[in-house]
Amino acid sequence: MSDRASPVFALPQQTAQTAGPAPSSEVPWHEGEAPWSEAETPWSEAEWAEAETPWSEAEAPWSEAEWPEAETPWSEAEWSEAEAPWSEAEWSEAEWSEAEAPWSGPPRTMTLAPEPADREAEVIPPDDRRLVTDTLAVPHRWICSIDIMRPDNTLNRGTGVLIGPRQVLTAAHVLYDRNGTGPQSVHVAPGRNGRTATAGVFEPVGRIKATAYSVPGAFLTGRTVQTNTRFDIALITLEKDASALKVRAQGGAPLGYWGSPANGAKTVLRALDPAFLTGKPVYACGYPGDWCGRTHLDPRIGCSADDQATAQLVHHGLATFPAPMPGVLLHTADTFEGQSGAPVWMQFNDGSRFLVGIHTGANIVIDGATGRRLPVTANKAVHLSADVLKLVRSWMP
Repeated sequence: MSDRASPVFALPQQTAQTAGPAPSSEVPWHEGEAPWSEAETPWSEAEWAEAETPWSEAEAPWSEAEWPEAETPWSEAEWSEAEAPWSEAEWSEAEWSEAEAPWSGPPRTMTLAPEPADREAEVIPPDDRRLVTDTLAVPHRWICSIDIMRPDNTLNRGTGVLIGPRQVLTAAHVLYDRNGTGPQSVHVAPGRNGRTATAGVFEPVGRIKATAYSVPGAFLTGRTVQTNTRFDIALITLEKDASALKVRAQGGAPLGYWGSPANGAKTVLRALDPAFLTGKPVYACGYPGDWCGRTHLDPRIGCSADDQATAQLVHHGLATFPAPMPGVLLHTADTFEGQSGAPVWMQFNDGSRFLVGIHTGANIVIDGATGRRLPVTANKAVHLSADVLKLVRSWMP
């Protein structure tokens, strides 16, 4: 990670979709210093030309053979305003009663299940992620480590962000496996910080159990779950108000949540237009599985489930919006498995932070001529558009 100052950007002029302080004419980095020079970025004009893009109908991994029109969630009919999957009728919700779910006590210690190999290539070399040492700083106190116990007693971990007193926004595939099977139990730990040689795993307000979760109905349609698509988003509802929990290390102050009017510390949950976001720097932060406690995992030694994916790592890159993938935000921030569900945000020079996406995985591109996967040049997130935020808020009480 370069020791240059992390990039921030001025807010746009107030419009119907965005509002905030007046824009700044100053850019806090020199063109020669920026790590996203035109020569390096994956969104150069040559790569994005319609004739050359690897997501053309002939080349893309979502070819008609793999995504028959009857099953595809992006058909024109589904995107019409009247029939959009964001309507209240189409989202599904699962609830667990206290008697049915194994909520008591921590989940059993298991080896963290590895993700499929095609989901591991989310680091765009070189790996410039930075360890977050203070997870009580804003906005890291609201970034959550999620423990998911599967019906076969396998423990998975993902990432989410606390956006309400009891609500954690994440990726839907954090909850559902690739066969569409939901979790046995879910616990959330805001601000979790992995153990060191002298200190154990730090959990500022402990782990909080979930009692319900909601996903778009379109995520569960077709032959399999719609992982790493614009429908890959979910809201977890906790059993109690996490935002009101007192944090001893903060002098007994309440935890708060992202976007809280009282103690959100200039974090905002409001849609920003793709035209404004395109080419701007964004951050992604979560709990990657290639770290063991607060050190990089050595595969020769391994890591216990107590320690794997318990440290926050953050990086920044540029946002783009490919026309062939509506609702998807591409970004070049380095991530790794375990960071699915991580918040993607834009930071402005007045200190405000807008939540703009939820990270879902690598942008896998297949060479149509050879059938081989091309090197990863960008990662994917669900763009938190006005329609998506409307859906999310419909899940909140």
